Amino acid sequence: MMNVAGWSMLALLLLCKQVLASVSCVWDADCEAGLNFERNVKCVEGKCQNPFFTGGCLYNMLEGWDKLRVCHSDDPPDAEEKGYCRKSPMDYMEVRIHSQNWESAFFGTWILQILLSEMLDVPVSVEATAGLNNDLYDSQLR
Repeated sequence: MMNVAGWSMLALLLLCKQVLASVSCVWDADCEAGLNFERNVKCVEGKCQNPFFTGGCLYNMLEGWDKLRVCHSDDPPDAEEKGYCRKSPMDYMEVRIHSQNWESAFFGTWILQILLSEMLDVPVSVEATAGLNNDLYDSQLR
């Protein structure tokens, strides 16, 4: 059972995560500076788009990795056509991971999401609690 200090810390963490996650912008260069990232960074409607939304983590971080991530149900309907992701070549059913609401669970979820959707070609989406979106590939960095 969590005491008052624990609940307060949890609320603060969730609040900070939401505030720090999205970066306001006017130009793509604002996103490059704010996210300290140069590849696939776009300013969309005043917010920086998640650089991992287009292609995935390995595609953006590893030189020579040319395989896009696999699309999942939370992607826009035209994501494959626009080159954000690709269809699973083995036509796997989607795996949904519940990430809970603490940081260590977020990191474990993201590692699984990268392993499954970028290396093993299995579509993966993330369920979260309390209206949070912990999907590594969420376009708005929510």
